[in-house]
Amino acid sequence: MASPCKARDSETATLGAPSTGNVLNHPHGTDIVDPIHGTITVHPLLSAFINTPQFQRLRFIRMLGPAYFTFPTGNHNRFEHCIGVSYLAMQLVETIRRNQPELAVTEADCLAVGLAGLCHDLGHGPLSHTFERFLREACPDKKPWDHEAFSISIMEDIVESRNLMPLLRSYHLDEIDLIFVKELIHGQRLVGRPKEKAFLYEIVSNKRNGIDVDRIDYIYRDAFNVPVVACTPTRFSEVIDTARAICVDDDWQICYAARFAHVIWELFDTRRELHRRLYQNQANGLGERMTLDILLAADKHLTFVGPDGVSFRLTESLKSLPHFMMLNDGIISQIRDSFQPEMKTARDLLNRLFTNERYKFICRTDLVKSLGGIELAKLKVDLTRMVKSSLQKSPHREMRVDDVVLIHQKFDYGMGEKNPMERISFYDRSNLSAAVKMSTEDFDVSSPQYWLEESVSLYYKHDDVTIIDELRCAMCRWAEERKLRILLNPDNLKPLRSARNEKGDHDAILPDAELTKAVKKDLFSIYNMEEPVDVKIKGEFDVLARLDEFEANKVKPK
Repeated sequence: MASPCKARDSETATLGAPSTGNVLNHPHGTDIVDPIHGTITVHPLLSAFINTPQFQRLRFIRMLGPAYFTFPTGNHNRFEHCIGVSYLAMQLVETIRRNQPELAVTEADCLAVGLAGLCHDLGHGPLSHTFERFLREACPDKKPWDHEAFSISIMEDIVESRNLMPLLRSYHLDEIDLIFVKELIHGQRLVGRPKEKAFLYEIVSNKRNGIDVDRIDYIYRDAFNVPVVACTPTRFSEVIDTARAICVDDDWQICYAARFAHVIWELFDTRRELHRRLYQNQANGLGERMTLDILLAADKHLTFVGPDGVSFRLTESLKSLPHFMMLNDGIISQIRDSFQPEMKTARDLLNRLFTNERYKFICRTDLVKSLGGIELAKLKVDLTRMVKSSLQKSPHREMRVDDVVLIHQKFDYGMGEKNPMERISFYDRSNLSAAVKMSTEDFDVSSPQYWLEESVSLYYKHDDVTIIDELRCAMCRWAEERKLRILLNPDNLKPLRSARNEKGDHDAILPDAELTKAVKKDLFSIYNMEEPVDVKIKGEFDVLARLDEFEANKVKPK
């Protein structure tokens, strides 16, 4: 994690006239060593915000939420990310300011953008985005929570509680500049700056094409700490050094040198790979699902006492900013160390997560362009109904809808079904004031077949072999009706096996309905690790060989 060093000068970092040079190298700045960007010199104004309890709270909120249960090195936090975003934001503004003095970009512009980058994630709750998903499930009837709005509220609280308005004015920032900072966090221009400076709104939160410093930093920071994808941060630093503001159809936007188009494409591609290998990795997605179940089970019984002496629950923390500021990732430890009998369900689930006794994977659909607006709640009910119908001869077996777990995965390149490269403008060195569009074919990169792909995975919370077997058959019947392929391996992107359709083509699903009980039992034991590891590979090949024979000759497996 980034570690602060002493200020370069003994003079207090929160006072003094603003420098007239590059704000990235203020003489009274504080050096912070960052693993991604190297040594960062933090401007005294930004240090005044960093050295507050509100900002220091981010040290205890992990970027990747509960991902560290799956990837132990995924422990980096929002504190270092916000400092990195602020640095990149000011670097980008300084590049435009240096290369295009005619745009009249001021030092106040640069500081405001840097402050927005620094404060943009102040409003994250414990476990980062997992807390937002928890609130959506715990309070489905309430308006979805917006962490950006809370970021703005906390920034305002810092300015008021620390009396920072005089310091802001000493660096030529006033009330309209604070409005500008708030607009930058939301990525929407209203009154903070004129349309001639609209390009500044694309730096921290870019609604046009997704190329913003927030995304750049988290992609490289996540890939550095959890190295499932290879990427080099220095490559994009070169891209930032070529940034120019160009007026395109009466709209000022940030454009990049055409010779770096392939590097920008790699950023989008890396983002997708991070979603596939890290953020929505099967094991990580299941870990987050179990964490959500832990929080939901604990919410009614886990209470906190605010500075005003009032007790509150997790779902009630949004009513008071001081209450919300008390929450961080330490809630996991509080659940683990709780002793109330009412917390037993949450403690047991957490213990399963700690000991890697996770919900049982059953199967998943192969990636397709669209699942047709799938409703997971309805699918859970349908699968449960089909299984209960099959279990009528076993009345002693009980099955609840809540014990069925479905996880919906979406993989795209940052803009849903659209090609993000089509929304980026480039320029050629021969004409620095003319913007051009480029496609992936222009720099020898093959476009993906689909810009958005979806999949859904099925799990069961218990170890009942019979119910798991019936759930797999039910899922296969559901998938067959929609001509979807089913995968039995959670980490394989290609179908493990497919049945022939009427034309003899392999485009149907695994024919579980046709398999004998013996083959289904073998498949279940192999893919749920019920066989010894040294026997697993041999057993897998044996089952696949029997499937080949069954499929080719339509004979009953031995």
